[in-house]
Amino acid sequence: MDRLDQVSLEHVRLRGAGVDATVARLRLSSALGSSTLQPPAMPPSAVLVVRSMADPLPRRIADLKRAAVVNREWEHAAQNRLGELYARAARPAWGAVPTSAEAVLFADYGELLACLAADLSSSSAVAWWWWAMVRHFSLTPPGSLPLYWTRIWEQHPWYVPSALDHLSVRNQSGKVLSPLAPAQAWRLLRAMVRAFGLPDWLVPESPAEAQNPIPLHSPLPFSQAGNPEGREPPESSVGDRAPNRPSRLPWEPYVPGDSTPLTIGVEKRALLGLGLLLRRAPHVALTPAFYPHFRRWLAAQLTSVRELPRADATTLISHPISQPVTHAKNEFPRQDALEPEPMAAVAVDALAREPAQTTPSPAIPPTHRAEWEAGRLTQAGGVLYLIHLLRKMDLLRSFDTGLSGWALLELLARCLLGPYFEAVAGDPIWAVLAELDERDSGNPPGTGFQSQETYAAPRSWLAGLAPHPLSARFRSRGMELWRPEDFLVLDSCRAQMPPDTRLLPSTHSERRRRRAAAAVRPLHLPLSNELRRFLHFVLPYARWRIGKVLQGVTLQQACLRRGKLILSLSHVDLVMGMNQISVPVRLAGLDANPGWMPELGRVITFHFLAEGYNHE
Repeated sequence: MDRLDQVSLEHVRLRGAGVDATVARLRLSSALGSSTLQPPAMPPSAVLVVRSMADPLPRRIADLKRAAVVNREWEHAAQNRLGELYARAARPAWGAVPTSAEAVLFADYGELLACLAADLSSSSAVAWWWWAMVRHFSLTPPGSLPLYWTRIWEQHPWYVPSALDHLSVRNQSGKVLSPLAPAQAWRLLRAMVRAFGLPDWLVPESPAEAQNPIPLHSPLPFSQAGNPEGREPPESSVGDRAPNRPSRLPWEPYVPGDSTPLTIGVEKRALLGLGLLLRRAPHVALTPAFYPHFRRWLAAQLTSVRELPRADATTLISHPISQPVTHAKNEFPRQDALEPEPMAAVAVDALAREPAQTTPSPAIPPTHRAEWEAGRLTQAGGVLYLIHLLRKMDLLRSFDTGLSGWALLELLARCLLGPYFEAVAGDPIWAVLAELDERDSGNPPGTGFQSQETYAAPRSWLAGLAPHPLSARFRSRGMELWRPEDFLVLDSCRAQMPPDTRLLPSTHSERRRRRAAAAVRPLHLPLSNELRRFLHFVLPYARWRIGKVLQGVTLQQACLRRGKLILSLSHVDLVMGMNQISVPVRLAGLDANPGWMPELGRVITFHFLAEGYNHE
């Protein structure tokens, strides 16, 4: 996926090989490339940078005269030595790194990118680990050395949101982003938008294009019934368009307004606000209603800056930010109330009303993060296999439910497990899903669900299925249309039949099967009537899809996978032994690595380690 995900050795000194130098170099490179050097205790997503390491077993690495195979004793000794360095490695994210540090550790790539940017933005950007990164990426630093980090960020846009979150919680985002030129911030914004699969028109190639109206035929993934052609959502769903009416920032309330100060500029503010939203609530940023809201805000801000008179612009730059004007309590107007006003009218006053140092979001204590980085043992790690079901069902982009992908995953798992949930109710997997959903484990999933009048099956549900007459079921709340495969394609509160719909009568046995397929009976989980209706719509297709691909074992058996779950802001790793591989699950493709999931905002990886692995 990127150049960070590998073991890299800068300099290796070899003495006494007894063969030609070129041959020795090639054989040693092959031997080290096939060896496993990562310490067993180190999380898969962590990045360990070691300044230097002496040979743990001199003259035992390999017999380079015969074959390029690393000696197993040397490999274990190297792992143990790196494990010692890992255990006492310094954490730049938690404080200053002593000059005597032998190694530094980052929980994931997002943390590394954040520390790299913060270090280069400081007045003493001379950390030895930073120079190792420079050589690793083999890039020529630009003319402005403190902005070198932007080149690496552009190459790894998947981790930009988590890097911005790291900086924001430490109140460093403004300091790091302020030196950026608008063009640099715009390139980072574009790269991040593409990495998350957002529409390309959301952030065009240049700010000048962003001031143009939204394209009439923008490819919005808005597949709900009533808007099948991807037209723009109704105005009521995206806020008031009136230019003189207050409108909150596109990323509120998930990202507080004071996290994106006016003083850093429009492009950098858009980068920070959208990045934090993608980190904390990606399901919101990926909904069709968000796209026009963000684009209108961006166009209005860029237009206001373009129309700013030179005198006001000069005053804006020279205003003494370090001495904000004080006001009485509750006198400050809401920041979002300033958004629609012309920039020329508020440019000077905005800095006076906004504190120079915004209050950072509550930082996650290092002890709490370290606990999740160490991992949680689970007996039901296979619940994460249902991530593939979320993707195949297109639940995360086709239905605007207001719920995160992790909440939907837990709801699906608990409903599909049914009575068997009792056997795994106390497993840590549910606390892990709550942590990923950023809610207290005592709060049930589904809070904040947003209902819709009509639910229609995405096109992906019908892919590969021949056209067939449907069966209708009329209920007090509306009408349902069923496929012969016993899943719903339409649930509408209106008893109005879609045009050109062919119907077939339902038999008693069919109605009984469909009631069982749509049963919503999660144990110990209170559900609102509207959430129950949504699950009633999606569960029949989920059960049909699982039954079609999973043959030989039940879903309950597939979910029983022992392993360790390790979390960071950008990664979810499930580490298991080879004995946890199930042939039917493998044939169904459920244990394949999901990889980068924009809808979940993380890289999800399933690791199967060789013999001798102890998941405890």
